[in-house]
Amino acid sequence: MVGADGIFSQLRKEVTKRQQNKNFALEAYIDKKDTPLQIHFLNHFKGYAWMIPNGKNTILGIGDVYGNVHLKDEFITLFHLNEEKIKGAFLPTGDDILLERSGVYFIGDAAGLIAPITGEGIYYALLSAYQLSKNSNTMLYQKKMKKEIRTTKKILKTKKLVYNDTLRAFLFKKYNQSKVINKCINAFVQKIL
Repeated sequence: MVGADGIFSQLRKEVTKRQQNKNFALEAYIDKKDTPLQIHFLNHFKGYAWMIPNGKNTILGIGDVYGNVHLKDEFITLFHLNEEKIKGAFLPTGDDILLERSGVYFIGDAAGLIAPITGEGIYYALLSAYQLSKNSNTMLYQKKMKKEIRTTKKILKTKKLVYNDTLRAFLFKKYNQSKVINKCINAFVQKIL
């Protein structure tokens, strides 16, 4: 049996008797093209905001890496947007990966697979589905996913550094929330990904 039923996987809950840990993000599409990719780290919440070009549109978003679901006001203030355009989603944290239990195999969000700092998950959903289809026993599936899980664990350690309260407070105070801190953190994140 395969659990491919997302972050709130009922199959996973049935097998483990609990839900996995979650992050939260908000996103909206606006009619604006030629926007450069921008990522902004802010001092007052543990997450980041983004602007991503998407053809004739731009995707605006904000995410909290520790599951804060009260981001709507922050999103509206930051992007000056009408709240009807805003959609939200829960994402795995990456610290609770489960590929198989009791003969049930999990893929994608149901397995808890994600890039912990950025929240990107479609790559892991496709990769885990592909690997499971090619390696349909527990040992082979877990072996093929081992490298990705090891990378996720390294990134989780980095996430603790990037979102460390003391370090962030120092950097934001020192650089007065200038573009310098965002450039440094963006360069650091790009290097590890």
